[in-house]
Amino acid sequence: MGAAQCRGGLGGRARRAINVPDYSKALGVLQQGVDTATGRIDHVVHILSKAPVMAMTPKQMAQRIAA
Repeated sequence: MGAAQCRGGLGGRARRAINVPDYSKALGVLQQGVDTATGRIDHVVHILSKAPVMAMTPKQMAQRIAA
């Protein structure tokens, strides 16, 4: 089969418009969920970054656990 046959072999079907569902509402709901989760994660990261234990090195942590 040649290239011309491949291109013409669809018989015009490739040119027809396809009916694509509108997912904008569902995507908007998903985006709201992502935004909410991101806000919660940012809050947790902010709290953890202020915790004194986060400034400790692994060696310091091991010493503290052994004590």
